[in-house]
Amino acid sequence: KPETSKEDKLQKWMARITENCQRILKAIFYYKEPMESLMIKMGWKNKHTADNQKYKCVQQVKKEAEKTN
Repeated sequence: KPETSKEDKLQKWMARITENCQRILKAIFYYKEPMESLMIKMGWKNKHTADNQKYKCVQQVKKEAEKTN
């Protein structure tokens, strides 16, 4: 069985997190959307809220990654 690439693993982990987090993380990391425009789009009140959301979503992915190690 060939070694799974990092991209493949990431896709699997991303598929297991909430849709909201998938949207947030894709906007930030894939599409390089500025936090300010994402804040407006998501209706977040300030940068602190945005950073908290990003952190929570990254933690979801990390949890999925730990499950498969």
